[in-house]
Amino acid sequence: MLRDGKEFSASIKPEIREIDDPLGNKVKTTLIGVKLDRKSGAIRIEELTTVQSLGAAFDQSLFIAKETGNFIIRLVNGREDKCQLGGPVKIATMAGQAAKRGIDWLIQLGAMLSIGIGILNLLPIPPLDGGHLMLYGIEAVQRKPVSAKAQDVLFRIGGTLVLMFMLFVFYNDLFGCR
Repeated sequence: MLRDGKEFSASIKPEIREIDDPLGNKVKTTLIGVKLDRKSGAIRIEELTTVQSLGAAFDQSLFIAKETGNFIIRLVNGREDKCQLGGPVKIATMAGQAAKRGIDWLIQLGAMLSIGIGILNLLPIPPLDGGHLMLYGIEAVQRKPVSAKAQDVLFRIGGTLVLMFMLFVFYNDLFGCR
């Protein structure tokens, strides 16, 4: 670090704390004692041309997709709070909170949900679209279709996983994470 023209190093150990996000939800996060010097949830408005807007939208979409993927990895590794996952009740609550903050927040929430759900849909789990792509990939490699029996088993397992996930987020909504 550089402070008062002098360079020095320091060890930082993050600690887990529960904080309120900009929409008022309780979230667990790691903090190192550094905070942005602006109001939480402040929106920055920039004037962009149409081409710049398309580029910024693409960049932001990639960022959201990357962070969603990172979240899934952290969740699987047990380094993310399961209460971050919610179903229709949490989505409706967040939409209400975003609407109170203005149309900008509501549009951003809609975009984030769309991208996040799109990424989940691309996971290689039958019957999701990613599962179909996985089966097409297997078919391309082995140069013959996956047997109907194998597809049936994969779709039953995948359907069960999707149903379990749905039940989990409903449980979080109604009982688990209040």
